[in-house]
Amino acid sequence: MTDINQCDGCRVGAPLSDRGNHIMPDGGYMGCTKDRYAKSDLPEVKSELRWCLENGSYGPRTGAALQWALSMIEAMEEQGVKA
Repeated sequence: MTDINQCDGCRVGAPLSDRGNHIMPDGGYMGCTKDRYAKSDLPEVKSELRWCLENGSYGPRTGAALQWALSMIEAMEEQGVKA
């Protein structure tokens, strides 16, 4: 098995094998749980972004970045893409 990428979709963050299992430091494998978190994390992130946009004190570049992040999440949801 080979390392194909670093997982950032779940809480483990360890490299993935070509079968989608995390390669742990002790040499063992653990199944990736990113699908378990993807659906529950996005609503919280969207809610936090909206709160920041409505209540935050920030400059124009930060405001644009917050709006961009919110727009990207909404576009991904419309296309049915899992984060």
